[in-house]
Amino acid sequence: METRVDCEYIRGLLADFSEDNLLGRAARRARDHVAACEACADELKTFEATADLVREKGLREPPVGLWNAVYNRITDPARAPSVARPAAGLRLRLRIGAAIAALSLVILFGLSYVRRPQPPSVANAVAAEYVEGHAVGSRDGLFADRFSLTSVAALAEAEQRENGRL
Repeated sequence: METRVDCEYIRGLLADFSEDNLLGRAARRARDHVAACEACADELKTFEATADLVREKGLREPPVGLWNAVYNRITDPARAPSVARPAAGLRLRLRIGAAIAALSLVILFGLSYVRRPQPPSVANAVAAEYVEGHAVGSRDGLFADRFSLTSVAALAEAEQRENGRL
């Protein structure tokens, strides 16, 4: 069974195969494929018919100076396409739009950095109560530590700031 990949590969070889320019393995592979694949056989017939027409009509030389004329038209600076620039009013509107977009971004990011006062959360109150209980309960005991006592002082100071006492 022929696959699409085989057909693509063979179609790349058909022009050379139609003119007997393939040798050895490539020629055998193309011949075997064309014998089994109707679509590729039809394309080979098209190549051969085209080659027959060219041989029948013969090769014609282009008129003298054609290639120079084509080259001159391609490289002529007077024929170079001009780069279109937007109208002055459009340029102004584009600049204003860009400025508004930039200002909007600055405002958006500026607002995201504004800190709003947060009410004390239940988790902070529970943590404060736990640390305070630990510090008071183990003040002179085995688990007394400087961190707990410092935490109690820091929490008390933060609470006083929130209430406006400090």
